[in-house]
Amino acid sequence: SQKSKSANLFIVGDRKQSIYGFRGADVDVFREMTKTLLASGGEPRPLQLNFRSQPPLISFFNYLFKRVFQPSDDVPSLSDEEIAKLGFVAHEPSEAKRELKDQGPLVELLIATQPRTEDYRRPEYDFRELDALQLANRIISLKRENPELKYSSIALLFRAMTQVHFYEVVFRQ
Repeated sequence: SQKSKSANLFIVGDRKQSIYGFRGADVDVFREMTKTLLASGGEPRPLQLNFRSQPPLISFFNYLFKRVFQPSDDVPSLSDEEIAKLGFVAHEPSEAKRELKDQGPLVELLIATQPRTEDYRRPEYDFRELDALQLANRIISLKRENPELKYSSIALLFRAMTQVHFYEVVFRQ
């Protein structure tokens, strides 16, 4: 009698990475591969332990994404498969594993409802300039509150480098 040989296959992927569609990422590939592997006896092993971020940050994002990653109420009732085809990915909470080091606020949400001065109502101003101005003002106030704060300990994350010049101009001013 001949023994059946099986191969081990280990695949790592993240359905949420389909945001990189401009690079050819397609959530359908992940979904179909997952379906094929599960049908063949495979099993998913979610990697939700986070050793990089501090616990308050993980708590904030778990709270936020639990609400953001919800199918819209104004969409008619769709099956789970139809929702998945639209690219919806359910929230998968992270578990913080890093030791808490800093008790200060780790997340701030700055919302500008209207410009502070009439100058910024001119049509040639971009909303990113207003955002940069608000952020620069907040950094200045943080520095006043804590003179030991180093500017080098502040990081700005951008979706694309095309927006950086707005911030560079405002920060230089």
